[in-house]
Amino acid sequence: MFTFIQTNLAQSKYGNPYSRFGLGVFEEQALGKSLGMGGITAGVSSPFHINPINPASYSAFLKNAFVFQVGTEIIRNDYSSLSESLTDYDVRFASMNAGFRINKYWSMSLGISPLTTIDYNMSSVDTIAKDDYQLKQINRAKGEGGLTQAYIGNAFSYKGFSLGFNLSYLFGPLEKIMVSYTSKENYLSTYSQKLNNKVSAFSGRAGIQYSDSIFKKHAFTLGAFYQLGNDLKNDLFRFTTHSVLINKKVRSIDTIYNDTLSHSTVVMPASLGFGFTYSLRGVTFGLDYVMTQYKSSKLWDTNLDYFKKGDRTSFGVEYTHDPFSVNYIERINFRAGAYYEDCGLEIGGIALCDFGVTLGFGFPVKGRGVLNVAFRAGQKGTHTAGLIKDNYYMINVNFNLGENWFIRRKFF
Repeated sequence: MFTFIQTNLAQSKYGNPYSRFGLGVFEEQALGKSLGMGGITAGVSSPFHINPINPASYSAFLKNAFVFQVGTEIIRNDYSSLSESLTDYDVRFASMNAGFRINKYWSMSLGISPLTTIDYNMSSVDTIAKDDYQLKQINRAKGEGGLTQAYIGNAFSYKGFSLGFNLSYLFGPLEKIMVSYTSKENYLSTYSQKLNNKVSAFSGRAGIQYSDSIFKKHAFTLGAFYQLGNDLKNDLFRFTTHSVLINKKVRSIDTIYNDTLSHSTVVMPASLGFGFTYSLRGVTFGLDYVMTQYKSSKLWDTNLDYFKKGDRTSFGVEYTHDPFSVNYIERINFRAGAYYEDCGLEIGGIALCDFGVTLGFGFPVKGRGVLNVAFRAGQKGTHTAGLIKDNYYMINVNFNLGENWFIRRKFF
């Protein structure tokens, strides 16, 4: 059973125990409006919101308009096992994006956001016994880093159809350290392994949307997207040592590995999602379904047997009484949603699941700006089979700024 060890990280005190698997925990990529609606993205498009999950949505940007958004989030995690519990807080950057229309048929977006996070510090205690002889072994594991994603995207539209593409640059360190101590009276054996992976690679995403209306009153958008699963270029730095102390004196120190493995295999899982949104009289609701092939993931040339196919279902609704009203309350966007996800991770025969509810608001500000605030509460994991349950609470604040650009002023 893993227990937590206090760390010296600047903001996150304990980290996420499930980030020790594979590339780490994949961060929520939905932004602003979508976050308050359960994370739906496939059929979401808006002139004043950026949706990089489905790049086809960029076609909704208005002529001569520039959209910019930046977000941050505050997270509380209540971790618990059958025997102990603790609380962790974190404040972190969520995203920064921009979007604009080039001409009648062509729109663009670019941005940067965290993609995965590795952040854990834990230990386990084992007893190795044979007959009357016993050795105590303490294992300590620590991980830091994660992948950051910077993208540039294009969307092309014609008669209700939109097709979009993102070219992404993925970069960042993936560092994992494992130290094992075996002791018996005046004997201490230490085995230490440090793996530091530097990823620098490109990936891609494609999306499609079709928007139309029924009787000019019922607007709908159908959407789908595909995230490319591909090998990521990287270099693995490996340093492994073994030392023995007897009566507190060093008897031997051996360096087992101290090398660089260029182009070791790190595989990004592919994902496919589709969904819709439907709007009528100020109410918009939508549904998403996303499948991710975590089973194809590889890290340092190793097949990750604890991964399998994952999927997520999300539902969201938004209500705006009158976006053009002089009454400020009537212009506020009210949002709610829910989601259920099979995380594609199986530990001890137990599938890791994540489910929760969301609540969001879009507060209009001067011009075309919107201050989006989203609340999310959920649960990941279980106490079954000695696993750790994570009850989490998140507040995401996302500011959207929409300005008119590229307009030639006339002087009389």
